[in-house]
Amino acid sequence: MEFMSTKHAIPAALWQQYQTVQFLCAQKPVFSSQFAIITACNPAGEVLVEKRNSALHNTFEKRLQGLELPYVEMTGASLDLRHQEPGFAISCRFDQAMQLAVEYHQNAFYWVEDDQLWLMPCLAAGRSEVNLGPFAPYIRVAT
Repeated sequence: MEFMSTKHAIPAALWQQYQTVQFLCAQKPVFSSQFAIITACNPAGEVLVEKRNSALHNTFEKRLQGLELPYVEMTGASLDLRHQEPGFAISCRFDQAMQLAVEYHQNAFYWVEDDQLWLMPCLAAGRSEVNLGPFAPYIRVAT
């Protein structure tokens, strides 16, 4: 299956959905002041079956292990939890995050710096980064 690896237009409604997110994790990431949140699921916004997304997630994790980047599992979810995409919070530089997001054909990724959450366009043409505010209100740690 081929995915778009060049910038493309995405619907305004989808861009808005990316901004109404919560992150589910077993523990809050304890990284330096900056890290990325990236998924390999649903490349270029194309909704895939769970088996294919699971394979992409596993491949992405192996890639992170090969790069020796510190990471923790983190799932991006809609507020009603109906849509969830497993991914990773990754301690890395911004350029590494962008490269990984492009490599896995993502429209966007999340960047946390100095406790500010940013939505960063990757393959989403015509979209600008959005500061979503402090990161803490977006995270849900399992108890």
